[in-house]
Amino acid sequence: MTGELPVHAAYRHLYEVIRVYELNVDGAEVRAIRDLYCVIDEDLGHHTPDRIPAPAADVRRWLAATRTIVQAMGSAREQERRAHRPFVMRRRHRILWQLRHLTSKRRLRADYEATVERLRGDVLAAYRAYREQAGDLTEYIAEHLARREREQRERDQRERDQRAEVMAGGPHRPIWAYGVRDHRSLRVLEIYLPAAEPYRRADTYARTGLTPQQVHSALTGERAHHPYTGLTWSYRTRLALEEWHDSGKAETAWREVIGEPVELFPQPPGSRPKSPRHYGPSSNYWSPGGHFGMPF
Repeated sequence: MTGELPVHAAYRHLYEVIRVYELNVDGAEVRAIRDLYCVIDEDLGHHTPDRIPAPAADVRRWLAATRTIVQAMGSAREQERRAHRPFVMRRRHRILWQLRHLTSKRRLRADYEATVERLRGDVLAAYRAYREQAGDLTEYIAEHLARREREQRERDQRERDQRAEVMAGGPHRPIWAYGVRDHRSLRVLEIYLPAAEPYRRADTYARTGLTPQQVHSALTGERAHHPYTGLTWSYRTRLALEEWHDSGKAETAWREVIGEPVELFPQPPGSRPKSPRHYGPSSNYWSPGGHFGMPF
């Protein structure tokens, strides 16, 4: 690797770029090479390609290797078509062809088979040349993905430790915050633990430094004016409650903290009950485990 500043390169497996076994060139060696990664052009038509940061010189080398093997495969395919063209003419104009080439059928067949055999050697050589020029890309990507996964595990562990530390002093302290949002026809009060929200902006919160009872009183006040105001928690706050309580459920933990049951999403009489969906860890969703992703 070089010391250049990294650029972000799009990549795919080689078999996703070269989708067929040209001239039926197959075998364990070829399959292993096709399983390697390759850097691709942005205009190759691949949808949402994976990307990796890498030194610019290496990216240029990897991309050149991809272009070279794609061009080699296209060239072999075109040469085989040209070699096969007399046989297509033979089928289309069978009688005329027989009259003109009566004595050359064996020679044409021999020439075609020799051409295909040579082209198959060219295809295999192109695969091997790609492996020689860009085989290190696959190892580079594997190391990058392993490092990224390790860093993610470490980051997740730090956040778990942070949440545990916040809850260790007891949940009844004035460590809570909330905000109220209107989203389409739904009004929601969302609860936060600011100390467990390292990536959230301060203007997300309507009020901070509250006890659970004060948050519950705010919900009661909201429902006095808006009876169907829902209750939810931000993703990391929900995790903090789930990890703190033996039940592993935020709703049960919150009920224990405030000392009484609370309905999460009241419904008008006669309406069809709604079951809010719980989404993943992205901060751009609203759910009992997420939020709208919009500042107040």
